[in-house]
Amino acid sequence: MARPTKSKDRFAQGGMAALAAGDYATAEVRLMKAVKLDRRNADLRLNLGIAHQHMGYIDDAARELTEVLALSPSRQAALNLFSSLVSRFQIEEPGSLNVAGLKAAICNDTPNLQPVVSVALKRLETSGGLADALERASGDNWDDVAREVIAGGTAKTLKDDLFLKALAFGKVTSIPLERLLTSLRKIVLTETPGNIIAKDKALFPFVLALVGQCRIN
Repeated sequence: MARPTKSKDRFAQGGMAALAAGDYATAEVRLMKAVKLDRRNADLRLNLGIAHQHMGYIDDAARELTEVLALSPSRQAALNLFSSLVSRFQIEEPGSLNVAGLKAAICNDTPNLQPVVSVALKRLETSGGLADALERASGDNWDDVAREVIAGGTAKTLKDDLFLKALAFGKVTSIPLERLLTSLRKIVLTETPGNIIAKDKALFPFVLALVGQCRIN
């Protein structure tokens, strides 16, 4: 029963020694083995993210850092490094980022927050209700899609906590998403009765987030 713990400790110690010595390839291999044996160890995952970064594997580093933040939301080293990565590099596979970690990055003391918000919105554009709405929208049917989202998609799309936090804390830089939001604002303001908005537990927080997002923009 003790063997996996001893193996993890051996891989972790070897990985940390290699990282300190600047042997990032060895550190990456050993820390990956240690993390495989202890996936909820935020310290190991943070150091693995650092090793990935030094090896030039930016998406892997970003993914590990969001895993760290999902486990330890206020870990300042992870917040700083994640913000630095998404500020300097384009994340090619935002769908691999941990949603809970992204929420932590937005809600805690993260420097240069706007790139973090942008990558969080890209994560939402890859899957789920928001991605479905954007896929359906084309040409002149943005208002129709907005009506569908408001009428039937509130639980799936508008209630997404990461979406609400991203809208509340940063600017929207995606043109398709901004077009959808423009239509959502229009439908909310011109076609949705105030009593419906007030009673809808998903729609009301979304409208408040839209107000905040307009103020930021």
